[in-house]
Amino acid sequence: MRAFWRAQLSKIAQVSVPDHELNDAYRSGFVYTMIARRGIHSNTGVNNYQSEFSHDVIGILANLFTQGDYDDAHALLLDARDVVGAPEYVDGLWTYSWPWAVYLLKTGDLAFVKANFSTSGAAGATQPSIEESAHRIAADRTGPNGIIGMTNDIDSNGYWTVDGYEALMGLAAYRYLAQQVGDAGEAKWATDEYDSLLAATNTTLTATMHHYNLDYLPCSMLEPNTANRCRNPEDANWAAPFLFGRWAWDGQLFGASVNGPGVQLIDATYSYGFNRLAGKLPAGTLGGYPGDYYSSGYNAGYGSGGLASTRYRDQGILGYEFMISHTQSGPYSWWESASVPSTNSPWVGSHPSAGGGSSPHAWGIANANKVLLDSLAAQTADGTLIVGRGVPDDWLNPGDAISVANFPTTDGRRLSVSISAADHAVTLTLNGSRPTGSVLFQLPLFVNNIATSSAGTVSERTGTVRLSARDKTVTVRLRRAPSS
Repeated sequence: MRAFWRAQLSKIAQVSVPDHELNDAYRSGFVYTMIARRGIHSNTGVNNYQSEFSHDVIGILANLFTQGDYDDAHALLLDARDVVGAPEYVDGLWTYSWPWAVYLLKTGDLAFVKANFSTSGAAGATQPSIEESAHRIAADRTGPNGIIGMTNDIDSNGYWTVDGYEALMGLAAYRYLAQQVGDAGEAKWATDEYDSLLAATNTTLTATMHHYNLDYLPCSMLEPNTANRCRNPEDANWAAPFLFGRWAWDGQLFGASVNGPGVQLIDATYSYGFNRLAGKLPAGTLGGYPGDYYSSGYNAGYGSGGLASTRYRDQGILGYEFMISHTQSGPYSWWESASVPSTNSPWVGSHPSAGGGSSPHAWGIANANKVLLDSLAAQTADGTLIVGRGVPDDWLNPGDAISVANFPTTDGRRLSVSISAADHAVTLTLNGSRPTGSVLFQLPLFVNNIATSSAGTVSERTGTVRLSARDKTVTVRLRRAPSS
């Protein structure tokens, strides 16, 4: 059994960080995802959720391909077509293009994408092509000002902010696919539709925030959080646009223009949410769901938006560490929602007394592992490699080391990334087959803190060292140490 799982794990990017429990959780998460799967069906769980849900399947596959496992990818993507064709959550249909885009970027398998780009399955509308799923977005813009209409995508009916960003993410991925298959007409349609929806979303949100004097991104396009399920500070859906929409970060990876309240207010919204939770829940959790408001299996994933922020770039990792410390219901296994830890658990440590959904929860695990990997290394569609975007400062004390091995970049290439810390210095080393673009070394610790760099060009304000495709190593000297 050990040999079998080691062989399976060898297919994906290997993560090593100073918090060794995260290394174990990352590997265990992949194993749990494979155990939950039934044939080519990407099930969400092994008990209560032993079935496929549309947005769950999309998130599971997007993470799987980001990590670099492409076994049965063709069958898994076509199975997802069946799931989103009759969705219980319509956002899964809008984002059907996303795992296809990640798959194409990482593998270069253009022939398979072309064969399914505009061709639906034999069952017609219930097996939509990539093109048909994207065009559904235009049809579903039935809300005020041309925003997305009412849905129950967060298990309550409303004009949810997250829906607009998920639709935008779907259009960004679809435009990339259209460009790659050479369909200029569809690429232009996707560009126009994206620009139109983004403008409608920004205009509507700005009006809502002005009318209610809001200084945060509301979970509803039309109401303050006090007017819906987000009135409860412990309901984690206040952060839904940063996870299920994921547009502010993942949209940029596919070259989308990202602007407006959805990116401008990331820092303010995290601050707002955490301030409301102060004194109610411990630091590190964003809340949960009815019946189990303590935390959730998405706690790390809610930090995904932080990668596009200024002050919360390591929120995904901090949220993952909270899950490991306080909400494991089995070894590196989490309920979808978790209750307050029991005071008489037979386990050592802090563990929830109950939970809802399923445990292990493969979608929650996928979100956690993707934000961890993205925080260390992320590949953009234009060939640029982003390194260290979400690394916590306290992982960079002298002697600390971080690495990602077997990381998939573009067109089947793999490389290894290693970061080592010394006194007032950090060294990045790259080995393997690299994409043709530049490398952005972007540790949060670098912001206004770079003294010198042995290679590349420096933007101290943004904390970026830009390396050329030829640079294999760089040492960046710091003005102040991590603990300063």
